[in-house]
Amino acid sequence: MKFRLSLFAIGIAAAAAWVAPASAQSAPDRVLVNGKVLTVDADFSIAQAVAISGERILAVGTNEDIRALAGPDTVITDLRGRTVIPGLIDNHVHYLRGVTTWPLEARLDAVSSRAAALELIAAKARASEPGQWVLTIGGWNEAQFTDDARLFTKDELDRAAPDNPVFAQVGFGLGLANSLALAAAGIDRDTEIRGGGGPRARFGQGGTIVKDQDGNPTGVLRGPAAMALVRNVVPVPDAAQWKANLAANNADYNRAGITTVYDVGGFIPPSYYGWAKEYVEEQGGWSSVRIFHTLRNPFFRPGEATQAAQFVRDAAKAAPNDYFRQQGLGEVLYRPVFDVIGPPWRATDQDLAEFRKIVTAAVETGRQIHEHTMIEAKIERLLDMFEDIDLSSDINGLRWSFHHAYAMTNEQIDRANELGMVLALHTTPALLGTRWLRASGAEVLEMPPFRSAQKSGIAWGLGTDAGIVSPYQAFFTLYFAVTGKDVAGRVMLKDQTVTREEALIAHTRTNAYLLFQEDNLGSIEPGKYADLVVLDRDYLTVSEEEIKDIQSVLTLVGGRVGYEAPQ
Repeated sequence: MKFRLSLFAIGIAAAAAWVAPASAQSAPDRVLVNGKVLTVDADFSIAQAVAISGERILAVGTNEDIRALAGPDTVITDLRGRTVIPGLIDNHVHYLRGVTTWPLEARLDAVSSRAAALELIAAKARASEPGQWVLTIGGWNEAQFTDDARLFTKDELDRAAPDNPVFAQVGFGLGLANSLALAAAGIDRDTEIRGGGGPRARFGQGGTIVKDQDGNPTGVLRGPAAMALVRNVVPVPDAAQWKANLAANNADYNRAGITTVYDVGGFIPPSYYGWAKEYVEEQGGWSSVRIFHTLRNPFFRPGEATQAAQFVRDAAKAAPNDYFRQQGLGEVLYRPVFDVIGPPWRATDQDLAEFRKIVTAAVETGRQIHEHTMIEAKIERLLDMFEDIDLSSDINGLRWSFHHAYAMTNEQIDRANELGMVLALHTTPALLGTRWLRASGAEVLEMPPFRSAQKSGIAWGLGTDAGIVSPYQAFFTLYFAVTGKDVAGRVMLKDQTVTREEALIAHTRTNAYLLFQEDNLGSIEPGKYADLVVLDRDYLTVSEEEIKDIQSVLTLVGGRVGYEAPQ
């Protein structure tokens, strides 16, 4: 067996702080003083103040030391005791896909009251022009409501938005429409699903328009083809509107403390990447959310592995850009090896041989792999494959990652660690967790393996998997990792929770390492980008129940204000 030094341990512990010599320093552009600065450095040290010059952190230290650096033009921000953390990094999110509809949405993420959720939809309708669509595309499900765990009815949505078509999507297979939305889609008692569903149908073409005993549509649409009838009539933004949507999306993420996302794709038109790149350029090479994204590989269906491998070899690596960057492959490299909890995994030896063609191309081009892995059987087969490849091609420095890794065993975690891999772990949505509990007969889950990963020493980070299945707020993810509770406050996870400090490291410093950005992001240290979040309450001392409710009052990205709460 080859002797391995942990690149994670070396890269994090040995990262040298940089401070310009005093004689060469000009006065900082901004200083933040009188705070509780959680640096999340190797020692998890706590400072009082930070000095920022241009895009980067100049110094971290005491109020006295940092104030002494200020010049006549330095902007001085008195934090008044507030807590500061590094900008949160989401290691797995379907970001650009959500931009299309974001400003039209009443987001129900992490809302635990059905009555409050309906009021959010009503408030969005009141703030919209008559006839404008009101949407809520994922991030919620009815199991999160503690007052009444039912889906919304068509009549309720009609009352909430009498002048607006409403469509609420639950996961990938269920949609709820009010009367105006049904009318806009041309759905009536005679409408049936006869295959098809349009080019925007998702994950197949099945579907049912649910009707009452009199044959009238209830507003419930099951399956992608049925949902597509409504989604296909929602206006699609042009480039200018899409970029405006991106700005709104960024602002909401900044308010949630997020400054960097890793977009793992998922049926994203190529134009979205182009528009996002243009947006950053139009902002002077800056964005209030740094967007890293996987290479969009159009060849992932059965029989396309050879084409996919050649595509990977031919694809040019994007020029370095720390605000918009293409990085790695994933999350679904080859559809026949896709897995989910519940149904048996049906990948064959031939499927895995085809998948290996893509993996080999990744090795040859030095690319990261970020693979969706949920079940033990798939993880086992991929580890066998990766270990075999590693015998002739050292993959330790490529930082390949398993995403989700819900059912990963301790022995598999150790094997992944030997390969220098990283685990990207995420929240467990309430409905998905309930399904797993029923299948296993257990009272609570023992996945995702947060604690097991922490004990093993492997590099592991937190993400949301937001967009459709989970809430986008990273503080909810931190809450889940610390408490094991879902949106409704039910304990879903046992024996795998972690401390607040461990969770924060996983949502900052480790995710920076995953993105090869440990010298730039993930902690508040001299020389790194000034991506900082000033919180409305102290992450370390508030009650566990309050962690999910934390928001930013000031978010800086590269030293510039991305979000500032109204005074």
